[in-house]
Amino acid sequence: MVDGCGLVYRISRMKKPDFPLRAYQDFSAFKLFVVDVGLLGAMYSTNCEEMPD
Repeated sequence: MVDGCGLVYRISRMKKPDFPLRAYQDFSAFKLFVVDVGLLGAMYSTNCEEMPD
């Protein structure tokens, strides 16, 4: 997958903000943070003129 090769970061949601954080991770819900701007544009099917500067 793309998270294994470093193109995106998969961040799990926390059930509760308490220590230790790993004990409260919710693996069924997550956010993807895209590192590559070209990949991000391809995911949203936009062209270069529509991208903000």
